[in-house]
Amino acid sequence: GTGMAIIAGDDESILPIHDNSGVIVVDRPNREDWALSIRQCLELPDKARDAGKAARDYITKHRRAAMHIEAVMEAYNKLCGIETPSEAQS
Repeated sequence: GTGMAIIAGDDESILPIHDNSGVIVVDRPNREDWALSIRQCLELPDKARDAGKAARDYITKHRRAAMHIEAVMEAYNKLCGIETPSEAQS
């Protein structure tokens, strides 16, 4: 596969966003900028595909699959308000 285009808000504490990882960064957290980034992915599929491939290459090179899956699941759980095992132990 070619990977998945990732659109993220600018956050200096998340290193992969600023590490040539293929992430499409939204500089200002407002609806218009988010909408523009999403629209560009839909209207410019080659750009989105390239971003997705770069993200996939970054993850393959810098992250183990298990760590990536765990991080994604923790993010989804947090969004859904589900306590993760690491939070339960704290």
